[in-house]
Amino acid sequence: GTLEMVIVRIEGMKLICEVYALVGDTYTLRGSLPTTYRETNLDFAPGIFLQDDLLVLQNTFAYQESPDLAHDRLYRAPKDVYEIDELWTSFEARHLTSFEAQHLKEDDSYISVFFSYHRDEGVDKMYYNFDHGDTIHLDPHETAAEDIVPLVEQKLQAAGVRYNSVDYHQAEKPAGFKRLDITLTDAEPVWEIRNVEGTDQQWFQDHTHLYEKLTGESAAEAPTAAPTEAADPQDIAYRFIRDELIPQEGLSDLQTYLAINWEMASPTCGELVPPQSTQGIISAAVEDFSGDGVPELLTVVSRGYRIDLDFYTIADDTCRMIGSYSIESSQSVDITPEISIKNGKVIVEYSSMALPGCSSYGNAFIALSATDGGINTLCELSGFRVPGSVSLNVNGSVQLNYSDTENTDPQPDIEQAAMQCLQDAGLDPVSVQAGWSEDMDLSYGIYPQIEGKTKLFDTTSDEESNVRFNDYTGLRDKLAQ
Repeated sequence: GTLEMVIVRIEGMKLICEVYALVGDTYTLRGSLPTTYRETNLDFAPGIFLQDDLLVLQNTFAYQESPDLAHDRLYRAPKDVYEIDELWTSFEARHLTSFEAQHLKEDDSYISVFFSYHRDEGVDKMYYNFDHGDTIHLDPHETAAEDIVPLVEQKLQAAGVRYNSVDYHQAEKPAGFKRLDITLTDAEPVWEIRNVEGTDQQWFQDHTHLYEKLTGESAAEAPTAAPTEAADPQDIAYRFIRDELIPQEGLSDLQTYLAINWEMASPTCGELVPPQSTQGIISAAVEDFSGDGVPELLTVVSRGYRIDLDFYTIADDTCRMIGSYSIESSQSVDITPEISIKNGKVIVEYSSMALPGCSSYGNAFIALSATDGGINTLCELSGFRVPGSVSLNVNGSVQLNYSDTENTDPQPDIEQAAMQCLQDAGLDPVSVQAGWSEDMDLSYGIYPQIEGKTKLFDTTSDEESNVRFNDYTGLRDKLAQ
């Protein structure tokens, strides 16, 4: 028949739930639930409820291993951006009579269920009545809901907790994790942390209307996201390049450099390492590369002997990498790449030449698209010549392979196969030529004619092997805006 009072308060990054008992004409602290901490690498979403004389604390924790990364991402970025290492769910129910003399009375009239899923370890860990050391380790790949739920229900019933359901299931976010949820019957909510719809913000919801009782005034309504215009994907992408990528990768100065020193001897075959100032981001474009109506970001980056095409999604005011496609070179192989776009497809074309003493020649035409699942190769045409033989390939399948001394022209079905490949990729080819190059009598390959391309990047060189990267996207002007 004695009234108790429950007070919920925040102290720094701690959540404190205290129980007071009426003694005479005042209330005296009898005890508190174990403190819940919110750290820079620990995100939590607690809720406090009353069920008759049971005080219930339910909580969900999302834990990230790296505190410095969590500090930047956990509270500023959407929760599907950062990597979570562990997902914890907890349920604690204690009878108010178990709070005595500022201590918790240890008996079997309460329940504490703590469930965690570890990404790396792949082991579900469940603790029942944690103060009593009742711990169970489960294999999430072998443990079914019917094996876990009865155990939890038994503990709930023993503690006198009324519940609607106990669910052991795959979490919606983060994907791949499992969680344990307990839904109570006739529970009176006291306090919760709620997410503001459409934002990364949270607010405290007091179901007891304490502010109104103390001041006679109505508390502020639940906050909602202020209507704002959707951020321009172009603005998001170029801000991401300026603030995130350039500090990591650098911005290529597009200066001419000597790529081949013909006076150098083998085995280097004369090629020089590209100077550091030319390394980094060369070009960038924002376009729908996935065909879903939502634009993605493509960057062309010089990294040593490679030219990389990095694709990113643009969402929630940031960019997230989807995948990368690399054009490989080396000390002994010189490449001349060109990157363009048509119909939302990225076209990669390049010729390669092994330098003196390593003679071979090749060319390639690749069409790419990007989805959340990664980079898709829609069409790949290539030709290769080494002393004594030549070959042509369509989508990795050898269409022609013979000695170049035979001087045999490729069959028309090779051009037809290449034409079909290009049409399936949605590139609307005008024509396809297979055989010896018109521009270089040493090169043998498949040469499609595609009209309406928008060029992003290529290289030019002079007779003295001075090479220059060319950006056609106006990246530097856009970054200056």
